[in-house]
Amino acid sequence: MKTGIIMDKDGRFLTLLTPDGEFLKVSSDGVHHDIGDEIPIPVLEEEKSSPFAFWQRLKRKSVVALAIACLFLLFAFFPLNQNQVYAYMSIDVNPSIELGFNKNLKVIELIPYNEEGKKIIEELGDWKLKGIHEVADSILNTIKSKGYLKKEQEIVISTVHIAESKQEADQEIEKTISDLEKTISEEHAKVTSYEATVKERDQAIENGVTPGKLISEQKKTTTKEMNQRKKPKKEFKKELKGNRSNSKTPTRNGEEIKKTKEQKVINKETKKQNENGYKQVKEKQKEKGNSAHKRQYKENGKSEKSKLHKNNQQHQQMKNSRSQHKNNKKHNNQNKNKKNNNQNNHQNKNKKHNNQKNNNQKQFINDRHYR
Repeated sequence: MKTGIIMDKDGRFLTLLTPDGEFLKVSSDGVHHDIGDEIPIPVLEEEKSSPFAFWQRLKRKSVVALAIACLFLLFAFFPLNQNQVYAYMSIDVNPSIELGFNKNLKVIELIPYNEEGKKIIEELGDWKLKGIHEVADSILNTIKSKGYLKKEQEIVISTVHIAESKQEADQEIEKTISDLEKTISEEHAKVTSYEATVKERDQAIENGVTPGKLISEQKKTTTKEMNQRKKPKKEFKKELKGNRSNSKTPTRNGEEIKKTKEQKVINKETKKQNENGYKQVKEKQKEKGNSAHKRQYKENGKSEKSKLHKNNQQHQQMKNSRSQHKNNKKHNNQNKNKKNNNQNNHQNKNKKHNNQKNNNQKQFINDRHYR
């Protein structure tokens, strides 16, 4: 006996789907049935005896085949990937929200990762199948209006490609992210963007955070470890001891707590005394240093004065020697002039004497001649 699945109920009639793919409308047998129940198909005597029963069944099958073909054509013009996620983009301020959108960049999914994110999504209203740029702007504006966006705050934006990457869609995503960064920078906040993988997104979902938050925390942890490695070994050991001592907190009674407090007070007083003693020693060293500096300054001053005095004496001696030399030169010139004058006078006298002698001789000769 053939059976059919109840697809619809209309008063006294039931619509059944047969294993051959036919839809049959039969009268109810009076028993209560629910949609989806499988019941025997009543045999119609007319169909058995009718010579056109075969052709009627063939006609019904043709109608079903035509309906299926129409559905295929419909899906060809309106593809099912309208509701398939092309990529995800997450925005982390304090509200953490992830947007899922198709290849036409229409938002088809909004996922909140905390209570604040749920409240923001409730404020958005109708967002289904709106553009990613419009929805992202709405999310950011709502976050700003709620007072979550503050100065010097870090906002993390991440993207994850689920389907095969397409250039046009990726360019539009990059443009949306750059516009978000401009809007955020106007509020004097910091923006960090990441490109995550599907594996990283799965790991983030397991931890209850967005991919951007996961990558950001991993980078911070790595940076902290690198900084610790750069520290000297002694400081690192001290930190480890401090962490261990903090982690081990055994239960103590009242007397131990009191002793600990008294010991802390004693330690503070001892520390103050040590600090005061250290300051006194420093001041004495400073005073000694100043006195030594002054003494050195005086000694240097004296030596400089003695050098200056010696230089002045040498300069005066040179000056005196120069003036003496000038005087000697002048005296020599005077003596030389006197000597020349004396020689000239002596020569003139001798010349006059000779002339006188000659004249006397001539006179004598003349006198003698006249005699």
